[in-house]
Amino acid sequence: YYLLTGAPVFEGTTPMQVFAQHLQAEPVPPSYRSELPIPAELDALILDCLDKDPARRPASIDEFLRRLDRVSLTRPWTNAAARQWWERHLVDLAAPPAPDPSRLQTSQLAVA
Repeated sequence: YYLLTGAPVFEGTTPMQVFAQHLQAEPVPPSYRSELPIPAELDALILDCLDKDPARRPASIDEFLRRLDRVSLTRPWTNAAARQWWERHLVDLAAPPAPDPSRLQTSQLAVA
């Protein structure tokens, strides 16, 4: 999911919020969150892998690979495209999270 979207499946301001979403929320399809075109077959495969019910997930790696092989790309995924994607999204991974103003002391707010 992250490699398609550059974002985790679920996000929250606390670990408990993320945990609750894993239990209760349906993931947003990768195609809604990616700047790249995502084929419908790949969208469905990723969502099936994330299904809350294990019985509805691909039963084996062989099933997963068979479905992945049936995905048709509108343009090839090349090393150059991968490098460009990582350069764009690596900044997001390396950047420290922005400080939460509600947790800063008054003296820290003046500096920030």
